[in-house]
Amino acid sequence: MCGLQLLEALRLRFSDLDLSRGTLTVQSHPEFGEGVKNQYRIRRIPLPKIVWEYLGGMKAKRGKVVPYDGDYIAFGKLLKRALLKWKQDCEIAPKVLRKTLQTHALEHAADEGWNTYLVDRYVGHAPKTLAERHYFGDKRGRMIEVFREHVTDKIDALIGRIQEPQWHEMARIVTFNSGQERSA
Repeated sequence: MCGLQLLEALRLRFSDLDLSRGTLTVQSHPEFGEGVKNQYRIRRIPLPKIVWEYLGGMKAKRGKVVPYDGDYIAFGKLLKRALLKWKQDCEIAPKVLRKTLQTHALEHAADEGWNTYLVDRYVGHAPKTLAERHYFGDKRGRMIEVFREHVTDKIDALIGRIQEPQWHEMARIVTFNSGQERSA
């Protein structure tokens, strides 16, 4: 829901979270030999409410948010198996999960009012034009509120619609420990 790359999510540390403000910072961690792809991937973004609440409820508050020390390719395979367990004909590749936010914003820009430029910046894409590069170039301090208004508030509204009673029959929660499914 935050448009993170799988590797960005695996490298995320509790020290990158500001749960009092509901933000996360994607940044390099040279002390662990971890860097970011380019300067646009370094960003502070607001969290959608469901992610903020979930992270706030986690017990561990130091170290990595995702306690996995293998490489991201192996983790992607584990995630793919979990998706197939959830839905046998699931064709979603784990690396495609990152693209769902941009895809939805692009497909619903007109009817839901998504600003695709801001969604691209939220997920860490580089500006495509010289004008885009300079339009928000000096506005880093205010980007949190801009992202909150134009990206995460829209994500929260989508999640709110999905959580409405008519969607409950379609939702399933998969319990990976026991291997049994139960209805939501």
